[in-house]
Amino acid sequence: MCFSRKTKNKKGFTLLELMIVIAIMGIFLAVAVPKMGSSKTDFRLYTTARNLVSDIRYAQELSISTKENHGIFFDAPDGVWYEIRNLATNKTIKRINFNTSVSYKKMVDTANDPVGDGIVFDSTGKPYEDDGVTPLVTLSTVHLEAAGMYIYVRITPQTGEVSFGRI
Repeated sequence: MCFSRKTKNKKGFTLLELMIVIAIMGIFLAVAVPKMGSSKTDFRLYTTARNLVSDIRYAQELSISTKENHGIFFDAPDGVWYEIRNLATNKTIKRINFNTSVSYKKMVDTANDPVGDGIVFDSTGKPYEDDGVTPLVTLSTVHLEAAGMYIYVRITPQTGEVSFGRI
């Protein structure tokens, strides 16, 4: 006796297979989503630091090329903006608002003492404190903060070299 068996080509997934795939995707999302949130904050912080370094160098280059003192000054009470200013004319060259999630702490030197609300560069590119008279004698730092993460931007005395890194 021979039985013939008819089989149909079944396409699709069983309910069990579908539930397993959804559970695996849920695990991946549970791990990835918190890391994505912190990486967005990290990206904003690094972008702000890179832009600040670029603007400090720009102020220094303006001083050298125009032979006039230029400085970069920070909004002291709120920490929401900074501006590049020509000290001879007191004209604002550029004003930059910080990203709403990024703020800065007061500029300090290596002894953690405040050095003022800005840095001034003379016609040779040498950095001074915000009064434009007192030479910068110690490494000065601006601390940027976003959601508990910190980055520093440092200005080296004598040379005016600018760098940034993680605290």
